[in-house]
Amino acid sequence: MARASSQSAQRYPLSSILGTDAGVRLARELARHGGQLSAPDLVRRTGLAKASVARGLEALVGAGAVDTAGTGRSVLYRLRPEHPLAPALSALFEAEERRFQNILEGARSAAEAAGPGLVALWLFGSVARGEDRADSDLDLALVGEPAALPRLADAFRDALVAPAGRMGFSPSVVALGTDDVARLAGQCDPWWMGVTRDAVPLVGQRPDDLAMALARAAGTVAA
Repeated sequence: MARASSQSAQRYPLSSILGTDAGVRLARELARHGGQLSAPDLVRRTGLAKASVARGLEALVGAGAVDTAGTGRSVLYRLRPEHPLAPALSALFEAEERRFQNILEGARSAAEAAGPGLVALWLFGSVARGEDRADSDLDLALVGEPAALPRLADAFRDALVAPAGRMGFSPSVVALGTDDVARLAGQCDPWWMGVTRDAVPLVGQRPDDLAMALARAAGTVAA
């Protein structure tokens, strides 16, 4: 295997700043926060191990992208505003977050434009859990009134084509009638329990709240 050649840190400083997963995640959290954070704060915010945070911070400080205040266990870290790439890094992370919010808004708008009968829309699966890969689908559960569901589902899928192409995501839509929700919840279906645990509501109630409301309306639980 050919050995990777070295690369100029002066010419390509982003290789040092963003060259590892830990570096990206730490820089992102520091940029989002905008102020000073301790190493334990960064462990909690990034989900990284303490050792990974320590190594990542050492690299970022060494690259001049992050500065410190305090000593010992009281050291605080921040994205160094004087660094010439700091504004660009902050703008990059803002654009990243804006893209994801635009994806969610695109799905929400597509559901609301699909016509009457919409009850709820949930993001679920790997994206909702934050475990997705670049090739993962965006799992969406569309809930509608049973009589309207076939038309609603087709209109929603059609309306998703444009935002999916524009923002680069692959939607996977599960269409459920309110009768399906009541049945799955009543059976404690494993798939349903996973959706209930992970779901991010985009329209309407959370899965468990909707199931409870449907059960109360049907008189199967006390109001």
